Amino acid sequence: MREILFRGKRVDTGEWVEGSYAKWIDGARISAVIITDADADRGLLDEPMIKYYVKKETLCQFTGLRDKNGARIWEGDVIKSDYRAQTCIVRIGDAKYIGCGVHLYGVFIEFPYQDKEPEPFSFNSGLQDWVRLRSIHDKDTP
Repeated sequence: MREILFRGKRVDTGEWVEGSYAKWIDGARISAVIITDADADRGLLDEPMIKYYVKKETLCQFTGLRDKNGARIWEGDVIKSDYRAQTCIVRIGDAKYIGCGVHLYGVFIEFPYQDKEPEPFSFNSGLQDWVRLRSIHDKDTP
């Protein structure tokens, strides 16, 4: 079974936090929160659950794939391969091949610096040499 995991940057510190995603309602305000596995277990035991408020625009889902070094590949990650000279961005959702009319849903890669259509992303297609460089939300890292 695929691991369902989310992450986002904390509102208070800007650090990444991983766990379960939830919409949290405080009066009229709806916030994105991450609850870590340990915190979720505590909540089941009637102890206070710790939630981490995250910036909605940084919320991303784990794809279930790992790069050649074993690092998790997340939605919004910038990745590169020895097979391809350009970097790509990992996306989850809908993608359409405009030229051939194919509609995809799932994990795919975009080529933001080229006029090229998205394509399916899978290590089963012989692209095991991908490496995760950074998240698009980590602007100050290479």
